[in-house]
Amino acid sequence: MTSKLKNIWKQIYQIMSEIKKWEPWNDFSEDVPFVYNLSASKEKVYFTIFGNKSDVQGIGCYFDMHEYVMASTLRRFSDVNEPDLIFQNAIFGIWDDCENVLPENKDIIKELGLKFRGKGNWLQFMCCERQLSPRYLNSKEAVKLENAIGNFYMMMKAYYEGGLAIDLRKKGEIERYYNKKNNLWETIWKTPGTDYGNLIPQLILHPSEVLSVLKTRHTSNYIMEVCEFILPPYQVMKDKKERLYFPKGIALADSEKGTIIDVGETDIDADDDDFLLDIIENTIIEKGKPKKIHVSNPLLEGRLNDFCDKIGVKIDCKPGYCKVIHTLLDEAFEKSNGDEDEFFDILFNSKYQQEVKPKKPLKIPTSQNGKSFVISVSLCKGCYRHIKIAKSETLETLHTAIIYAFGFDDDHLHAFFLDNKAWSIIDAYFSRLFEKDSVSYTSEYRLCDVLNVGLKFLYLFDFGDEKRLSCKVLRETEEICPKPQVIKKVGETPFTET
Repeated sequence: MTSKLKNIWKQIYQIMSEIKKWEPWNDFSEDVPFVYNLSASKEKVYFTIFGNKSDVQGIGCYFDMHEYVMASTLRRFSDVNEPDLIFQNAIFGIWDDCENVLPENKDIIKELGLKFRGKGNWLQFMCCERQLSPRYLNSKEAVKLENAIGNFYMMMKAYYEGGLAIDLRKKGEIERYYNKKNNLWETIWKTPGTDYGNLIPQLILHPSEVLSVLKTRHTSNYIMEVCEFILPPYQVMKDKKERLYFPKGIALADSEKGTIIDVGETDIDADDDDFLLDIIENTIIEKGKPKKIHVSNPLLEGRLNDFCDKIGVKIDCKPGYCKVIHTLLDEAFEKSNGDEDEFFDILFNSKYQQEVKPKKPLKIPTSQNGKSFVISVSLCKGCYRHIKIAKSETLETLHTAIIYAFGFDDDHLHAFFLDNKAWSIIDAYFSRLFEKDSVSYTSEYRLCDVLNVGLKFLYLFDFGDEKRLSCKVLRETEEICPKPQVIKKVGETPFTET
């Protein structure tokens, strides 16, 4: 350790020792925000004092407002006010027992010549990154902490020694900032302070064809519970250091039947929001829209609010919700003894009740399948086409024949509903670009395997504007059709593609 870094650490330990003499957790709860405005930029540092409602005594430093909001929101909806380290991005200074102190912190204490004795008196610092085990601070983080914790100390001094008037019966925050008018650093009690409860991050989605599809799905008679949880850890390499990674799971349940609908695990490199929406979208395609979506975490509500609004489903958030999921997860965790594979096996084998329509295998065309279908495709009254197409062709080839027969550009998603009901999942086939689990694709099914003479079905093009075309298999012909042909054309397309 360089002499400069050694002086920085010495300063940090000295400041924290001075703060402990005041025992501020006796006067301030975890809900009181302390804000330090950095003079050289518009950035702020947010602090939380632990120890008033929790068994842990220490200080949390958040270098981003949303990280502070997320942490405080989790505490409000949790049974305890302990800092849940694997859910946060922050630096913590905590008074702990000797056996819990990281070896790197012990090395610093030894090099500085400090002595700590007794339970709960060992000071250690940890950098927490979401879903990773805590680690010790590097030199850059130590410099940031020294500046931040020094100003936090001055906020505490203004209250305990400077006579700063604070009325904790009112909502507010303690703020330290540089007053350019007086060229002085000042600490003030601001009331009313910022309403951090309204600052929960929101996930806003752009309109898309997938959202249009989900909006038109029928509403089924079930209530969906959505829950995120942490799975047993496994080790990964990160920053050339071997650290524990705690994978996140997402579970959906039917709150009325008391069963798991679907459950999955996010990847360390995957986008959590994409995975969350994918698993919900797949369920809605299979089961239809739920009457409601229940969540017990306001952060989860913030991520799903706009999604639910765009597809027309109400979302409710209450601490008591998701009892079905929590009960089933607790049972699976207890029976699996921390084994991740067994955990999923228990959930799927004993609780997973989703019915999946078996897919028909794609057959290789043979010379015996040289016959053709004649299919009538009607866009509207007085506008239709008769298309002759080989029975060995796929539904995707039929899609191509239809759009060219009516003069459409092939720039939108498409689907065939062979039960003649839009957005039914009984016998539906989608464009390959519609990337969803448990979906049958038009490129994988031949006409001879899914159509027969007299069948009426629906072809849908453009999931946004929804051009619905009525189809009927008129007859079979013995003629070989090398490529699809329009053999009859009646009426002009009443609109053009834009």
